[in-house]
Amino acid sequence: MREAYHAELASIGEALVDMANRVGSALGRATSALLDAD
Repeated sequence: MREAYHAELASIGEALVDMANRVGSALGRATSALLDAD
């Protein structure tokens, strides 16, 4: 039970890191589009 919990917790952490990286990339592209009036 404890191992499954820790595995799921690690999976959630990895998903959060992935989402944060995607958000950072999207914000960078959105900023460029805004500044370039594109």
